[in-house]
Amino acid sequence: MRILIDIVHPADVNFYKGAIEELRKGHEVVISVMDRGNLPAFVGQYLGKCAIIGKHSTGGFFSKAAANVSRVLALRSFIRKMKPDVVTSFSYYPGAATFFLKVPSVIFHDDPEYKKQFKLCKLFAKKLVVPDFINVSGKNVRAYHSYKEWAHLKGLRPDPSVLKKYGLRENGYVFIREIAPVSLNYKNEGKIDWKELITALKSKKLKIIVSLEDKGRKNEFADCIVLDEPVESFHSLVYYSLALISSGDTMVKEAALLGVPAFYIGGREMAINNELIRKKLLFKVDDFKELVSRMRSVSRKDKILSRKIMKGYGKVIDDVTNVVVMEVLT
Repeated sequence: MRILIDIVHPADVNFYKGAIEELRKGHEVVISVMDRGNLPAFVGQYLGKCAIIGKHSTGGFFSKAAANVSRVLALRSFIRKMKPDVVTSFSYYPGAATFFLKVPSVIFHDDPEYKKQFKLCKLFAKKLVVPDFINVSGKNVRAYHSYKEWAHLKGLRPDPSVLKKYGLRENGYVFIREIAPVSLNYKNEGKIDWKELITALKSKKLKIIVSLEDKGRKNEFADCIVLDEPVESFHSLVYYSLALISSGDTMVKEAALLGVPAFYIGGREMAINNELIRKKLLFKVDDFKELVSRMRSVSRKDKILSRKIMKGYGKVIDDVTNVVVMEVLT
């Protein structure tokens, strides 16, 4: 078979990487990628040669709409020339591009709260594949029992040498991942006071590792180790941490699935998170005082419990790589 995989976000690389390795053993895999920041270079580094199709727009509504339509048309032209047997993505683009063609589209997604994107995926996909933790139904919907992040975390072999690189010890630090362009607004507390939180962590003799989307905010974390990314063994740093605090929903799920107590401060209500919250692997915190209180009390016992829960849970959730391969080929 000839398979086209369309990549529009860095997280897609982790999601498809294992499946691509398996599919390439007996099939031709072609990769298309959106021109978005350093995404083409990132995809080229980890997945190999790729075709750059369409450009991401950072403008207003009409600019983005025009860029999206332009990319769908460009992808449609590419597909007509390439003649794939199936197309797949974690976005709606190839589904829209093949909507009036006889080429099957297998679209994966896990975020129905991102309503516009999800509705487009469901509308255009010949087959929409989602985790069964979200309440979605339809003739073109297929479900699997797992999380997209499990595709690259299952079987992770953490590299302990990363601790020496940053002068850390296992469970001796907390990992903070901040993706918001401005300080978070909490329901009761207003802007988050990172200094107070950092002071609370340092009073426990804990170091702080920080991953920032906006590197211009380094001054807010002057007493921390701010990562110069990309970082090799990034998930090893997460694995060995005592706890993780994140405003990003992907990162907090990754920590939870690695058996690290994960505290979500992003504010979104997400169905995909509910099972992890129920199992006490992920904790949604909307109140800053509660976050500081939790960080003052977090201990190795919490980490040990998370590892124990995840050890059992990891045996019952689906191998996502196998799911991707099966859904693409059938």
